[in-house]
Amino acid sequence: MDLATLTLFLPACFALNMAPGPNNLLSVSNATRYGYRTSCLAGVGRLLALARQEFLVAADKPANAQYTSR
Repeated sequence: MDLATLTLFLPACFALNMAPGPNNLLSVSNATRYGYRTSCLAGVGRLLALARQEFLVAADKPANAQYTSR
């Protein structure tokens, strides 16, 4: 992926991730059930998973490379 496409791709991924959806509903549910700190820790985990996924897509690498056919 060239640099121009990457500079559009990454902000779009993060913007779409911030839209209300299952992850945000889970975060609100965890905050009410377990507290703010636990919800924030779970949010960091989701962001790390998202960053890994975006890196793999940007690098054109499948997430499960060992299972893909050649």
